[in-house]
Amino acid sequence: MPKFPVKRLFKLEYILIFFSFITCLTTEIFKHNTLESFTKIDNDIRELQILYNDPSKSSAYKDELYSKIMDECLPYIYFSTESKHKLIRILELFKYDAVSWNTNHQNAKYFTNLVVAFHADIKNTQRAILFGFDSMLFCSVFLLFLATIVLISKRSEAKTLPNQEPYQDYSKKSLSSKQIVAYALFTAFAIGFNYLTSFIPRNVSVPLYLDSTMTMAVSALCGISFGIICAIISNVILFLSNSVLIPFVLCHILTAVLAGLTFRHRRNRTQNARLTFDVFLWAGVWSAITNGLLGDIMANHMFDTSTASPILDGSVLGLYVVFNNLTIATYLSGLFTNISDKLFSASISFIIYALISKKNKNIFR
Repeated sequence: MPKFPVKRLFKLEYILIFFSFITCLTTEIFKHNTLESFTKIDNDIRELQILYNDPSKSSAYKDELYSKIMDECLPYIYFSTESKHKLIRILELFKYDAVSWNTNHQNAKYFTNLVVAFHADIKNTQRAILFGFDSMLFCSVFLLFLATIVLISKRSEAKTLPNQEPYQDYSKKSLSSKQIVAYALFTAFAIGFNYLTSFIPRNVSVPLYLDSTMTMAVSALCGISFGIICAIISNVILFLSNSVLIPFVLCHILTAVLAGLTFRHRRNRTQNARLTFDVFLWAGVWSAITNGLLGDIMANHMFDTSTASPILDGSVLGLYVVFNNLTIATYLSGLFTNISDKLFSASISFIIYALISKKNKNIFR
């Protein structure tokens, strides 16, 4: 009986297809459960308004509804102190002062207005959560697209002679002054590119970071050292512009180092200086996994899961609604987001790498 080649299951294209399928399936399940949660909150807030004007209900029943609404709304108010204060004030009025306060028309009107304002906040958060789930579905399509590109590129390479470029390890050799200037200019360009693309998620509202879009290209063309410099300066500039928290520079450095090690390993193994698209995607996969773990640990233990990005924080809340566990929500959100973000960055880096290395073989590595 012929043995099934297990190694095929670990090919990049199959891994991408697997992640695409998992992302699509789980997102649909999460979205369905979240919509049910929306309905429950709407019904309970409506019941809260009705019972405020009904002193005949027992305090035990009101206590039960009080606890129920607090638990259901917790994911929606986690990142909003204002909404949290509104909910606490509403529930205090409902639980302790409803009988006496509803005899005063002005106070009853205040309660109603407070509920309406809080419900509007909940609706805004719900829209952000649904947008996050829809974006995850687009990410699933993107992963499937990358898998298709990898399959096509591998077949085209198999039909043509490989473009062999003998590889030399320049890591222990000194750079010429011309190379130093070229590497410095390209690194500066990459830093500016990273800074500009980091504005896209905030203005277009996509659940990505896009702050390391060209870092892998720097590691591929200039080496790990310049990749680390690109990572550090990019994050310092983003920190000064209030775009990212400074400890997350460690994630960016990890991206540069893992990309550089991935490229060096491939070149040493094949003795071919030319890097292919799938190598960049592998660098993106390793960066996504490690960034997801490190970033989530820092976000969870240092910043109460806050990433300083409303869109990404919204994706955490969406999973928090489903699992009712903030730690699980943080790590899952980080994994899904980093996979799409790092693979997109790897694709952009490969395009830049292909354009520059083709015309500047004598300068760049």
